[in-house]
Amino acid sequence: MTLAGLTYRLVDLWCKSFSKIRILGPVTEESENYSRIIAFRSEQNKQRAPYLEEAYQTELESRLRIDERSLHFAIERAGKIVACVRATPLPFELSALNSEFAESAEKYPDYYEFGRLCTDITLERKGFYAGMLVVCASQYLFSHELARGILGICKIDRSLYMQKLGLRINPKAVRLAERNSDYQFIHASKDELIAYYFNRLFKIFSRNQTAQQAVTAKASAENRSA
Repeated sequence: MTLAGLTYRLVDLWCKSFSKIRILGPVTEESENYSRIIAFRSEQNKQRAPYLEEAYQTELESRLRIDERSLHFAIERAGKIVACVRATPLPFELSALNSEFAESAEKYPDYYEFGRLCTDITLERKGFYAGMLVVCASQYLFSHELARGILGICKIDRSLYMQKLGLRINPKAVRLAERNSDYQFIHASKDELIAYYFNRLFKIFSRNQTAQQAVTAKASAENRSA
């Protein structure tokens, strides 16, 4: 089995180990969960990133048909959507936001842009759910859409978290006046992410196996003592 195939298997096993969580996706404009995901994202934006709901932004997305062309992914827990992300092929949203981002993106025509990664504002362990969603969405894109990698932009204060997801960070920050914030270009190839995910998941399963072995050994010792 190839490293990619083994990694996809580990991702599936990892996701299935959380019985209360269901991954939705890929969801397209014609899918029944499309309107649910868009409504959830809009509500979260209004609370934490209202600039994403302003006319300039919505008109740009409408002109490029971003949502309609994208594959959407979400996490559902207890029947409620708690996290979502969209993956968009060319043309990218970030290319329309700034010429420097457009120049960077030109190097990666076979990548998908990850955008609108958000979690329920009331959710605990937001980073965990967001990370799971990125891993699962990436796996689908690599195995079914022949994506060569993923890219996007993030605010400076989110760059460390993005690095923990295996993404490279362009050190140069770009000011987006419409959002009144500085952003950085982020990207990673399919091979880089597969290797990164494999190492992370292998460590998780190894720790779990070690813990289970310890519990079994303790129970066996207690039984013998009894």
